[in-house]
Amino acid sequence: MRRVAPVLVLLLLSPVVGEVLSGSTPLAQFFTPVSFFFDVGLYGAGAVLIRELVRRGGLGWPEVVWLGVAYGMVEEGLQVQSFFNPHHADLGILAVYGRALGVNWVWAEHLIGFHAVWSITIPIILTELLFPAQRATPWLGNRALKWVAWFWGMDVLLGFVFWTLLFHQSFGYTPPPIPYLVTLGTIIAITILALKRPARPDRRSSRPLVPEAPGPAPRPWLLCLFSFGAGLAWFLIFDGLPNTALPAPVPILLGALLAWAVWRLISRWSSTCCFDDRHLLALATGPLILGALWSIFLLPSARVLGKDFTGHWLVGIATVVFLVLLSWQVNRRIASQNRRSV
Repeated sequence: MRRVAPVLVLLLLSPVVGEVLSGSTPLAQFFTPVSFFFDVGLYGAGAVLIRELVRRGGLGWPEVVWLGVAYGMVEEGLQVQSFFNPHHADLGILAVYGRALGVNWVWAEHLIGFHAVWSITIPIILTELLFPAQRATPWLGNRALKWVAWFWGMDVLLGFVFWTLLFHQSFGYTPPPIPYLVTLGTIIAITILALKRPARPDRRSSRPLVPEAPGPAPRPWLLCLFSFGAGLAWFLIFDGLPNTALPAPVPILLGALLAWAVWRLISRWSSTCCFDDRHLLALATGPLILGALWSIFLLPSARVLGKDFTGHWLVGIATVVFLVLLSWQVNRRIASQNRRSV
């Protein structure tokens, strides 16, 4: 049961963060049988699969992020096909803005970053912080891991068939073979390169493979503020700039620069002394607070593509309460460890 509990939490936490908190799926719709099955099978099983592969290989957070990138390409490129399909309902202006060679480039970059961070990395961080005693070890045996992989693969396949038939019947749309195959090849390459990285001596370490930097880690509240600002900047770049007169390469370049800068800064900070679970939680908290504010103040009065977000503020409130309780637990544990080490 000690290993089943974190699996169940991650199975649910990933789709809640990626779909519900983001406003992609209203709370009531999420708990309908079909939506729940497909979201848990895609997000949840994908996150569990990535976490198991990383921990079995003795890898760390950089590999989680890269496999999250591959996951985003699978979901939006191979299954939903929003990378290529100009008729996808969520695209809006991005069906035209930044579209070239049959690819919605601005949308693709936006969603790759979103899924890598919000749908995969943050839920894994939160789950491992909730179950610190099991964070360094695999949670599933070989047979259970195969079942999770099969469940996820079938979800992707069924989703592909559903979206292909739906859009073909509605618009006569067929996935373009060359961009589709290039995306598949890129996913395979990223996955192989991520899993072939050298294993870490300490699998519990969340530190990237960079030389240890001098000085202490920044205070957790500063890291929370930083990650909140980075998340806000990501959405402003990809949701705001397309509504201006700026050409499409501008948000594409700015998004890449933002991702690179965040990666470099977090790599440096996490390699400093005294970087612990409080700092890790702070980095995960900022983007979730952004989603909570979105759910509390904006979504309940919105009507996005006919979706009803009445009562969605409860999702935001629950997120804040969850983060407060988790922060209390983590701080209490770190304080206890520090007292024992004195």
